[in-house]
Amino acid sequence: MSTLRILDVAHTGITCSDIDRSIAFYRDVLGFPVTEKARQGGELMEQVTGVLGAVIDIAYVDAPGHRIELLSYVAPEDRVRSSLRPCDPGFLHLAFDVEDIEVVVAAVRAAGYEPVNPIPTVTEGPAKGLRGIYTRDPDGVVIEFLERPSGASTPSPAGGDTSTG
Repeated sequence: MSTLRILDVAHTGITCSDIDRSIAFYRDVLGFPVTEKARQGGELMEQVTGVLGAVIDIAYVDAPGHRIELLSYVAPEDRVRSSLRPCDPGFLHLAFDVEDIEVVVAAVRAAGYEPVNPIPTVTEGPAKGLRGIYTRDPDGVVIEFLERPSGASTPSPAGGDTSTG
């Protein structure tokens, strides 16, 4: 077992192609507070990212219990768009518990984004009644929304549940 101590999750960084469009999605569609964007560059950013000539616009999204860092590289200019699928190594997604998945899907659709599929419901097992759906943000990052059945507990990060009963 490792002797190092990880104290907390600081944030999840998402590189986006248009920070203003991504800010609008996370703020206006999902309703999260978002900081003003700030531009950072120079030797420190090159050292942190390993990208020569890195100049980055950065804003932070304050989701419940987690901070998301939006990064939009102004330089260098030779950037490529990722085409990872959910089954490809290195793919990641964000997942949010929601109160009413139908309301969330309606808000996402009204903003011009479509869920990947109709909303399925788990019909058996320990997650029976759970409803979940994938959708994508403006750059194709998958966001999962989960509606748990009434009275169900929320799984803890360690895989147990947070129920008290």
